[in-house]
Amino acid sequence: MTQDAPAAVPRETAQPRWLYRRGELARDGWESVVDAATPGWQHTGLRVAELGVGEELRFPAHTVHGHAVERIVVPLAGSFLVEHSAGEPVALAGRASVFHGPSDVLYLPGGTSGAVRASGSKRRRWPSQSGHC
Repeated sequence: MTQDAPAAVPRETAQPRWLYRRGELARDGWESVVDAATPGWQHTGLRVAELGVGEELRFPAHTVHGHAVERIVVPLAGSFLVEHSAGEPVALAGRASVFHGPSDVLYLPGGTSGAVRASGSKRRRWPSQSGHC
C-alpha cells in the first residue's frame, strides 16, 4: 500500500533583499528608509540622513497599524539639536565618527513630532518601532 505524498507547500518566490546600495531606499529627504514598506521588514524601522551644519529634517508624529511609533535618535557622527513635542529641545553632543566611542542617544515616545538640526555636519540614524510586535 502506498501513501500519497503531501501536497507541495507554495513557497514565496520573491526573497526579501537585505542589502541595498546607498540611496536606493531614499524617501522624503532621508538617505535611507527601512520600514514596513520595505519587503520582508516589519516591527522596526531605520532612517538615515546626512545633514550639513544648520540643515534640518522634520518628522511628524506617526502611527503604524494604529500604534504610535517610538523613536531613538542616534548621531553616527557630528552633533544635533532635537526639538520635539514631548518636551524641551535636547542637544546631542555626538562624536567625530562611529569609531570615536559612544554617542548621545535620545528616546522619543510614541506620538512625538519635531525636527533634528545639525549643529555639526555628518550622519545620524533613527531606529523606530511600531509598538506592535
